[in-house]
Amino acid sequence: MAILNLLCDSINKISENHFGKTERVFSYELYHIFKHTLEKNNQFVNNIVLDAELPKRRLSDNEARDLGLIDLSVLMSPDIIVHERDTSEYQSLVAEIKIDKSLTRQNLIKDINKLISLKVNYKFQEAVFIFINGDIEKVQRYLNHPEITIQNGANIQIAENTIVIPNGVDISIVSKKSADSELVKSSLLELLQ
Repeated sequence: MAILNLLCDSINKISENHFGKTERVFSYELYHIFKHTLEKNNQFVNNIVLDAELPKRRLSDNEARDLGLIDLSVLMSPDIIVHERDTSEYQSLVAEIKIDKSLTRQNLIKDINKLISLKVNYKFQEAVFIFINGDIEKVQRYLNHPEITIQNGANIQIAENTIVIPNGVDISIVSKKSADSELVKSSLLELLQ
């Protein structure tokens, strides 16, 4: 089963008492359930591990060249990472989580750009923005705001009110309002249409 489906299955298993709380409360429960789901589905092969808020560090020019990576412009600590540490071989999934109360246009743009940068520069197969306690329509409204500029290109730089989407790159957007609600899956490019 694809890792994105395993993540969505894990989100669907989270009980109501973890919704409506802080991002950290939800994230820790998701980490716990996702880890068991990955273990049950034999996803921890080739030294793949699940990490939370592990900083993806800046690389020296030699390290980046040796690993075939593009160095990140800043240190990034994604909320969830499924990867093999210290290599570029198995970079399965990277995710950022926001709850409705903490979602602003600015931190949405920052998280989207972070996910795009990690997907491109560190070769993650899947990059996912997880929005909890709210509707995906709020994410779409923020993305389609007139102050936001969407740029296609190869140069990945995080800038205020600008999302840079390299050609051929997309990220998944997952939203769930409550434990009883339907999980909604979309993509950045779909929401921008």
